[in-house]
Amino acid sequence: MLETMWATRGKDLLDLITPFIHYIVARLTTPGNQIDLSRVRKNVAEEFGYHDMPKSIIIKILNRDPSLFAKSNGNYTFVKPIDSEVQRFEKRREECEQKITVVGQSLAAYLETHMHKPHSFSSDDAISFLQSFFSRHGLYVGTDRLEEQEISPREQELDYYIAQFIFEKKKQCAAEFEYVIDLVKGYYLQSAIYLQAENGNIVTANYSNVTFYYDTPLLLRLMGWRTKEDQNTATELHIMLTKRKGKFAYFPQTQREINSILNAYQHAIGRPSVVTLEQLDEKGYSSADIDRLRQIWGANLSSRFSINPVGLPSYKENENGTIDTLPVIDEPGLRNHLQQNIRWRSPDALEADIASALAIHRLRGGIVSTELENCGSVFVTTNNALARQFNKYYREHVEKNTFPLLISDIDLSAMTWIKSGGESGLPEKQLLRNAYMAMQPTPEMLERFGEVLSKMEGEGKISSEEIAVLKANRFVKKEILFASFDGGEGITENVITKAMRKLTDDLTYEMRNNMNKQFDDAKHRRIVHADNTAREEARKIRNCLLKWLRIVASGLEFIIIVTAIYGTIINWGNAALTIPFICFAFLSILSMIDTGRGRERLIDKQLVRLANHLQTRVFESKKEKYRAVAEYEESNQSDHIGI
Repeated sequence: MLETMWATRGKDLLDLITPFIHYIVARLTTPGNQIDLSRVRKNVAEEFGYHDMPKSIIIKILNRDPSLFAKSNGNYTFVKPIDSEVQRFEKRREECEQKITVVGQSLAAYLETHMHKPHSFSSDDAISFLQSFFSRHGLYVGTDRLEEQEISPREQELDYYIAQFIFEKKKQCAAEFEYVIDLVKGYYLQSAIYLQAENGNIVTANYSNVTFYYDTPLLLRLMGWRTKEDQNTATELHIMLTKRKGKFAYFPQTQREINSILNAYQHAIGRPSVVTLEQLDEKGYSSADIDRLRQIWGANLSSRFSINPVGLPSYKENENGTIDTLPVIDEPGLRNHLQQNIRWRSPDALEADIASALAIHRLRGGIVSTELENCGSVFVTTNNALARQFNKYYREHVEKNTFPLLISDIDLSAMTWIKSGGESGLPEKQLLRNAYMAMQPTPEMLERFGEVLSKMEGEGKISSEEIAVLKANRFVKKEILFASFDGGEGITENVITKAMRKLTDDLTYEMRNNMNKQFDDAKHRRIVHADNTAREEARKIRNCLLKWLRIVASGLEFIIIVTAIYGTIINWGNAALTIPFICFAFLSILSMIDTGRGRERLIDKQLVRLANHLQTRVFESKKEKYRAVAEYEESNQSDHIGI
């Protein structure tokens, strides 16, 4: 679903996080007023657990919708209210909380009476176990294929009983089963929120094969020469990249630029100038301090941040000394494109940036990869326009199917935070709740879908039978979700026509492959029937045993009560014996009442546990027996039809 969303709607993972930012901004800011980014970040952490979200994420999301958030002089203003979005978000939040609570409490009670070792489970414990179960068997939840997963009640006791809980709730058509289906969707979405589209494995998604080449402004910020806020932002990014095992470097032209900036700053000390390094101003750096800084800044970058200088690469030569023309860029054409679309602070800056971009192209050496992890080299710049225009030229004239050679620090920060999120310690339950809130088709979209269907039916373009099929089909529901990203007009006749074509194609495909599938489907049905038969028989035996256990327990308790009363009578007058017998009789009566009520009371809970354990043994025994019969029937059928 998410792959289709990225491919067909131009959406990415930041779109999954956007609802949280919009919600917090609307909560904190009155339309027409400036947005306090620090407060937004703090509230996102408090409300949703995203404690390590960098400010650059918030900025990137605000930049995506200028109709809601206007930027001026580096500040953002909240343009217009989004009350309906806020209300919808809060409704989803309440729905998810309710579903998590219902499932957690029900599953906790089920596990308490089925696990062999007595244990008290909280609702949060149960949800945590369910999340872990999803990671191993989530793709089969909601389908009969879960029956075919070999889950042992001995070696995988928790998984076994969670699966049995799901089977039981499905057979009962209980609300918990529908909620589990919603939550398993949320589970996969919460994983997706933290993963890059091109690489779904967070364990291997690291930057160990990538070298990041920093531009001059980013290094100035990292060294703490610009504002404190700039330093914090750059440091956050570098720490995230370091955790992902990235390597770091800078080019000779960057080194020259930094020394040139220090020279200009040194000459401007004590007189008005546009050349400033804010934190050096605050610390009162003198000319002698700048001389010292010029000598040590390179060593500081290496020792503190593992960022080292490297030479400029050349185009790779063939054995005969020639250079392949294919990877060579039309440098005059590139320079002309950049000069026409970007305003440069100086000619030297233009040449330095072009030299850095071309160096990355040479370092790639023709490597084409859509994944950052496998591209080898990337130039990180604070100049968004440079990254955008160079990458545009590169896609049009060199290679369009590769990871950008230049990336802005904000984009890289956003991407890396998403990829690093799985290590942030954010509770799985919080992630699941967040994902559920972010990715539910809205009631408005479903209503719009119904309106278009009714219109098409009235015009004779679709039949009532086709409408029923469309409403029930999973593919169509997915299309409604996708179309909801395009606003109220996203649900159109084109969407429905596309869905009809897909249904027709699927039907044709199924007919072509029906003969190949019949045998497997028959086998699957026999397995499911065998398991259902075994489960039903085990349930009947369990209920019968529990009934007799309760009768026996009540009988024993009655005998104990009679004995206690008799002992009280014959020892009346002897306080040392009478009082204990009275207390014993009283406790026995309470115990009998407890068992008679038979719902999660102390004694009855042990009887239920005993009956449940027998049910598991009977089910496993009969399942093996009935599956053997099913395999025998399958073998006979195979022989009969010549397979």
